[in-house]
Parts: sequence; C-alpha cells; structure tokens
Amino acid sequence: MVEKLFKKTVDERQELELMKVERSTFYFIVYTLCAFVFIQQFVNPHDMRLIAGECVVLLATLVFYVVNCIRRGVWDYKNNLNMKSYIRQSLLTFICGLVLAPLMLHFGFHAPFRYYLIAGVGTGISVGVVTFLLSFTIGSIIKRRQKELQDKYDDE
Repeated sequence: MVEKLFKKTVDERQELELMKVERSTFYFIVYTLCAFVFIQQFVNPHDMRLIAGECVVLLATLVFYVVNCIRRGVWDYKNNLNMKSYIRQSLLTFICGLVLAPLMLHFGFHAPFRYYLIAGVGTGISVGVVTFLLSFTIGSIIKRRQKELQDKYDDE
C-alpha cells in the first residue's frame, strides 16, 4: 500500500533534473544560513542566543550530509581525495579565520590592534589544522568505503 502512494512517476531524465534542483536548493539553504549567522554576528555581537537555532540547523544539516557521503562512498563533484585538495581546503579556512576573527572581534570589542592580530592568527591556524585533519580523516574513510563498494559490486 505504501509503495503505491510513493511510486516514482518520473523517468531518468526528470530524476536527474530533480537531483540538480535538490542539490542547488541544499547549497542555497546552507549558504543562506551561513550568511545569516555571519550578519547576525555583526548586527548584535553580544547575544549568541539569537543565532543558536540557525547554528543547530546548519550543524545538523552538514553532519547529515557528511554521514551520507561517507555511507555512499562519494564526496564532491570538484574535489579529489588527495593531499593537494586537503591542503587547499585548509589554506582556505586558514585565510577565512585570519580575516573573519579580527573583523568579528572589532565589531564586538574595541581593543588594541595586536589583540586582533593574535586572535586572527590563532583562529586561522587552529581552524586550518582542524580542517586539514578532518579532510584527511574523512577522505581516508571515503577511499576505504569506495574500495569496499567496488569489491562488493565486483563480486556480484
């Protein structure tokens, strides 16, 4: 009975088009939430409760995305799972931390420039290292999962 209610009524071309729409909608939601959290921090930097809901939704969405990518043994259309892409991702997050942390501190607190510089460098390094470690770990897990899935399909 349930299968009849949720039976597919689209062909393969329509299914591919729906997948493109779903993907673009997902990225739109994620980037909109990130922008909203970022803007809220500039508007009212002293009250983190205003962005708690958005942060929870964003974190839950991204964790769900990563877990499903690992389960299916895929990651991204553009990035390869190699050391060069891990370093590129970590450098990008380093630069973001280096620039955004002092900006956010400047709007929230008024302190001497050296404090902003220390905060930016510290945040950039820590975020870059964490990004590299996460990228490397997830990449290794996905490579192993791809091998398992390939072996499974070769046996069938």
